[in-house]
Amino acid sequence: MLKPLQPIPKPHFSSLPLKTTHVEDHPNPPQNHHPISLLDEKRQRRKLSNRLSARRSRMRKQQHLDDLRHTVSRLSYGNDELARRVALASDHLSRVIVENERLRLEYGVLRKRLSDYCHNLVLREIEISCNGDYFTGDFHVPFAQVSMI
Repeated sequence: MLKPLQPIPKPHFSSLPLKTTHVEDHPNPPQNHHPISLLDEKRQRRKLSNRLSARRSRMRKQQHLDDLRHTVSRLSYGNDELARRVALASDHLSRVIVENERLRLEYGVLRKRLSDYCHNLVLREIEISCNGDYFTGDFHVPFAQVSMI
């Protein structure tokens, strides 16, 4: 008959002597084994270097932000100045359009008036040249009618 399986007892290491190895006792000493003080010193230097690097990085970032704020301020001022100039140009354009329309209307009125004067002059010249029933042949067209557009 078989016996039930019994767990294997674990060894107690507290009864075994601790073996300490030193660099000089090891046949192939590891290259990265340094005294604790040297490791602590390297770690402290690395921490200090990281702190200084982080500080320089924060200073560069702050300088960049200051530069961006200055650029935003300068561009905002320029934008405001351009907006002011656009408003002035727009106002001037509106006035020029109104004046142009007024001049066009005045041109039309004056052109009609000139045409009427030229027509009246031609009729008067014909009337004078004809002197009643006959035509003398001395008729000429006034300059104003010839040059009229």
